[in-house]
Parts: sequence; structure tokens; C-alpha cells
Amino acid sequence: MPSDTWTHVHTSIPINSLADMDGMKIRTFDPFGTSFYQKLGASPIQMPWAEVLPALASGALDGVHTSASSAVDGKFWEFLQGTELLGPQPRARGRG
Repeated sequence: MPSDTWTHVHTSIPINSLADMDGMKIRTFDPFGTSFYQKLGASPIQMPWAEVLPALASGALDGVHTSASSAVDGKFWEFLQGTELLGPQPRARGRG
């Protein structure tokens, strides 16, 4: 049975309403995340993981959609202030 990974959006400012996401540049990793953030008014950017930290450091990103453990591994607290829990993201069957 596939396990779930809890996903978060880690952002440069805390999100108190959907209006706070308007135009926010959020790193996503797949077309589903891109579509989700577009519907919320953000400006999603699909980008390889290796490019995330330089993009955060330069201000090219306002946030990242990922797990809490990945945010810790990336030391996102050095660049980002807000974290919002989005919920479980089921992993694809047969992939672990």
C-alpha cells in the first residue's frame, strides 16, 4: 500500500488569505502542482530541485511546494518565513 507524504508550501511571507498568494512565484515539481497554484492566483514555476536554493537566495522564488523534511534539508528557514500545511499527497502505486 502506498504511503502518504504531507506537503507544505513554504513562503517568503505568511499566507493569511488567498489574496496573499496573488502573483507569488511558487516552485512546483509537476503539472498538477502548477495547475493548483495557477488556480489560487500564484505564478507557479516548474524547476529542478538543484535550482531551488539559488532561486530562493536571489529572490527569483517566493515559495516552494515540498515536504517538511525537504524544507529542513534545504534550510529554507534561511530564506522563507511562512509554512502552510496542504495535506497528504499520495505516492504513486508501485513506487514505494
